Amino acid sequence: MLNLRNTPAFSKVKRLLGVTPVTPYTVKTLKLKNAEKVVKVDDHVHDWLASHPDLAKDDFIHNLRLHSSGCAVFQKTRKVSKGEYDTQTIYLHKHIAEHFLSEDRDERRNLVGALNGDKLDCR
Repeated sequence: MLNLRNTPAFSKVKRLLGVTPVTPYTVKTLKLKNAEKVVKVDDHVHDWLASHPDLAKDDFIHNLRLHSSGCAVFQKTRKVSKGEYDTQTIYLHKHIAEHFLSEDRDERRNLVGALNGDKLDCR
């Protein structure tokens, strides 16, 4: 797999977007329930997902699925009334960005994407 993180082009993109360089982390993988694929996250993100009380009670990191868009999602369905259900979909990349990048968000930077083109790379 091609790693673009240490290339001049990647550095230029970071400069243009105003992204602050961070300390490199260890990569952890999360297995998807409905596909033979994995999601890549940094170790501190993995620890946060595993220890977050609301996510841990639903076993969030062990119930991720591959969405038809190619992203990793967690879906929780609950009964609202007789015969009616409500499904909550949490996109992993968006959930991580909202927690770790919320201070960097503004009108120009309000979308989350994969810098290397891999929708399952949430580092």
